[in-house]
Amino acid sequence: MRLAASPYVDRLARLSYVDGMLYWSAGADGIMSLPTGGGIPSLVATSPVTPLEVIVDEPGIYYSAPPVVTMTSRTTGNELWDASIGEGSAYAALAPDATSLFVLTRSGITQVNKATGYALKLSLSGPAGDYPPGVTTDAGVVYWSDPSSREILSVRAFGPEAFEP
Repeated sequence: MRLAASPYVDRLARLSYVDGMLYWSAGADGIMSLPTGGGIPSLVATSPVTPLEVIVDEPGIYYSAPPVVTMTSRTTGNELWDASIGEGSAYAALAPDATSLFVLTRSGITQVNKATGYALKLSLSGPAGDYPPGVTTDAGVVYWSDPSSREILSVRAFGPEAFEP
C-alpha cells in the first residue's frame, strides 16, 4: 500500500515510528512526518544542516548532523538542545533508551542525557570508514558493529547519577 508520494523521501531515508506517525530526514529540508494511514507529509522541524539519522520517542525528535545531535519538540518543532558529538565523522548512528541517547561516530560513543542535552564520552574510538555502523542498547550496555574490523563491541553506559549537578 502506497502511503504517499513526496519529493521529500530520498533514497537514504531511514524511518522512525511513534504514536501512529512515521518520521524521516528530508535532507536539507528538515524532518518530515506522515500518519501511518497515509496522507500528505508535513515538515515538523527545520535544520540549518542536513539531518542524517532521525530517532523519535515520546518527548522529542532527535537527529544527527555531525558534529552535533539536536533534540526538537514533537509538538512545536522548536529546538530544545544541541549536543556536541565530535568532529570528523561522516555519520552519527543513534540508539535511545529511556533516559539517554547514544551516538556512535568515528570519534567514539557519546551518551547524551535526553532531558538536558548534556553529553559524556563513553568510548574514545569508533569505527573507521564513511558508512554508519549498527548501534543499539540494552540494560545499560551499548553495542555497536565496526565494519572495518568486522567486530561487535560493547561499553557500559553511565548511570543517571553521572548527569546530576
